[in-house]
Amino acid sequence: MSRPPRTGGGVDLVDRALAAGPPVMLYQPVVDLTASARPVVGYEALARWPGLGDVTTAQLFAEGDRGGRLAELDWTCRTAALRGGLESGIDTDTALFVNVEPVASRLRPPEESRQIWRTAAERLTIVLELTERKILTEPSALLAAVDEARDTGWWIAVDDVGVNPDSLAMLEFIRPDMVKLDLTFVQRTMDAEAARTLRGVSAYCERTGALMLAEGIETEEQLERALAIGASLGQGYLFGRPAGLHPGTAPLRARRVSRIDAAPTPYQLISERRGYRIARKAVLRQLTDEIEAQAATLNDPPVVLCAVQSASRFGADVARRYSSFAVRSPMVVVFGVGMPRRPAEGTHGADIAPDDPLRDEWVLVVLGTHGAVALAAQELVAESERSVDDDRRFRYVMTQDRELVVAAGMSLLNRFVRAETGED
Repeated sequence: MSRPPRTGGGVDLVDRALAAGPPVMLYQPVVDLTASARPVVGYEALARWPGLGDVTTAQLFAEGDRGGRLAELDWTCRTAALRGGLESGIDTDTALFVNVEPVASRLRPPEESRQIWRTAAERLTIVLELTERKILTEPSALLAAVDEARDTGWWIAVDDVGVNPDSLAMLEFIRPDMVKLDLTFVQRTMDAEAARTLRGVSAYCERTGALMLAEGIETEEQLERALAIGASLGQGYLFGRPAGLHPGTAPLRARRVSRIDAAPTPYQLISERRGYRIARKAVLRQLTDEIEAQAATLNDPPVVLCAVQSASRFGADVARRYSSFAVRSPMVVVFGVGMPRRPAEGTHGADIAPDDPLRDEWVLVVLGTHGAVALAAQELVAESERSVDDDRRFRYVMTQDRELVVAAGMSLLNRFVRAETGED
């Protein structure tokens, strides 16, 4: 992204934008591609700052990010988008798609924004759009924003999917109700990587009932391509340019993707569905070595989550191995008592409480777009009774059932979000 033309620093640019008042909001139609009349079922809110000349909203937000003003800009745009929705007279049959920066959810919004959001939650159907890039750069903030939105009753969409195919495995944990494909899927000839991405998105939508939305449809040929790849919703100049907001012509027909109610620990979750076995540490080490080797060679980089009881068990050799995973994986998180936030280069760490039952478990979860496996083991004796390390014995379960693997991963990621956000 090129730097915007400006005088002074990026903070000056943000100050100029905010001093000029709320942005001008335009709304681009979202249509139902499965109906012959292509009825409008919603609108995406798009902010414009005419007082900044040729500076785009994307450039302004990039400057806000660099200057620590991203949350302020985000709340300004969110508030303007919802105010426009409330003033337009649209009802709950017409969905309003609103872009959100997850980092803003960590900060207390202005009182005016809180009041408008409360009113909008009662009177509008709101779809929060989270960009795919935030999956990789701010995973804990994004997951926290998703939880907050679902608790409020809003819908979730992930935008620009396909820009970075490495993030596809995270869809299972975010569980969006709608997946918005990047416009390149309909505007360019599909290559092997795009086809692999589309296969992953299609599989997710088939498993969960999520809707696929194709962006950037400008011609009949591109519409034909959108239908061919399985999109049921569409957006682009063929259906309307960003403009004013009017009630839709048909309700949005969508179903919510179910949330995962994760058990207290991965072992407790999986052992309720699968019988356990008993093995010594050496056997489990061989099994985890094999799973880690598989994770390192998958075509589609997987999410890797590992619980090692305590930070003292995450030695230098293990750290190097997990750092190598992080080079290509969308997210690598290691859990343990006393675990630092960055236990190895490129990885995340989550410190768990000494009384957390996870402290007695050895867990490895690998979730890719087209592969999934989880191993969870629970130590048989208390720490005070442990003697020779290699003689340690565990009850363990292993599964390749994708639903169980995702649920086991969520059990861990809930702890990651709490550790990162400081929530209890």
